[in-house]
Amino acid sequence: WLKSTVKRKGNKMSSTKNASANIPNKNAHVREIKHWDPSTLPIRIDEHAGSGWNIFYGYESGNQQLLDNINKGITLEQIRNANKWTKEAGIEVRASFMIALPGETPEMAKKTIDFAIELEPEYAQFSITTPYPGTQLYDAAKNSGRLRDDFSKFNMWEVVYVPYGYKDE
Repeated sequence: WLKSTVKRKGNKMSSTKNASANIPNKNAHVREIKHWDPSTLPIRIDEHAGSGWNIFYGYESGNQQLLDNINKGITLEQIRNANKWTKEAGIEVRASFMIALPGETPEMAKKTIDFAIELEPEYAQFSITTPYPGTQLYDAAKNSGRLRDDFSKFNMWEVVYVPYGYKDE
């Protein structure tokens, strides 16, 4: 259903340029920004339309409960604001979402897809959740679904974890 939903709703792809930035406070997070005025940028990105600038956000989910479960530390409203402000600055938005997070159901995954469509990023990526050993996500996955123990399959493209509520692969 994921492929048919994305195809039905439409998707866009575009090329990009790589860039790096020096951020003075490496601990600054989107959740700390209350309001952002893109006119305060030292250089307006939209003055260079077509330059290929983009920000790739790991939004992960369109469901607040799932964001809280993985300790993402942001709200859906903060995601909407970051997305809006980035577009206002003339920067292309690329968004990444995880499907099959611990506690997720197929209905929640559909809401994440709908959220991605609402945000209208220039590019959206939906990845299969791969809970790697030694992480909090792995510990949560062990208690909330079926988890493979064949670590050669832990490559982010093969299903190694299925939350309760989903059918097996």
